[in-house]
Amino acid sequence: PRNPIFLLEGTRAFTHTGDLAAARKALQACDNIKNLPLDLQVHIAAAYFKLGDYARSHHQLTVLWEKNPIPKIGIPLIEVSERVGQVYEALALADTLGTGHPRVRLFKGLLLMRTEDFEAARAILEPLIDGPLAPNDPATHHRAGLALAACFEKLGHYQKAWQSMTKARERALPPGPQFQAMEQSYQKTLAKARQAYDHFQAPAPPVPPPGLPAPHLLAGHPRSGNSVVAVHLAAERG
Repeated sequence: PRNPIFLLEGTRAFTHTGDLAAARKALQACDNIKNLPLDLQVHIAAAYFKLGDYARSHHQLTVLWEKNPIPKIGIPLIEVSERVGQVYEALALADTLGTGHPRVRLFKGLLLMRTEDFEAARAILEPLIDGPLAPNDPATHHRAGLALAACFEKLGHYQKAWQSMTKARERALPPGPQFQAMEQSYQKTLAKARQAYDHFQAPAPPVPPPGLPAPHLLAGHPRSGNSVVAVHLAAERG
């Protein structure tokens, strides 16, 4: 199919199911389509990033930024630049975009932490916690709170670090009726999942050809490098 949206959705689905070879194939087919809208080109670069091809993502976003220096390109380029180790390039981008956008301010704070300028990072991150610059999306707000706690800890302000960490946790897990409603919804979803699991009939696993070892299941905690291992194993498999 030559529909770029279909190919991008296929890339996302294959990535989530762990079929990274199929994900790369679908993404490459989408990338080969000419004259795509700018939004789709940004999504393609983001898909390369999620597949672990940071260099390709960085190159494509850089080309787009040179033609269209706008926040929707600059913000993901800051994140990718930080990931590939271009810290000062990312800081220059953040200065170009300005810190009026919460995501730019967050990444500038994280980048300053990478340079071990924790006092400057604290000054950048604090307005994201309270006041007019506080972001509306919970993920940015939560990450800023955790980063600010780390800054306070590095600066020796342990009480403030604890308070910042506690506030971040409370925002992520709001107390009272709202939290109870979230817990009830989670328990209902969990019960449905267990019921579906009890009635699930798994097909017989394929028998590996003679001479090949049996497959192994690798698992790990969240944010412990599982995606990196999957990307490298898929690359080895080809």
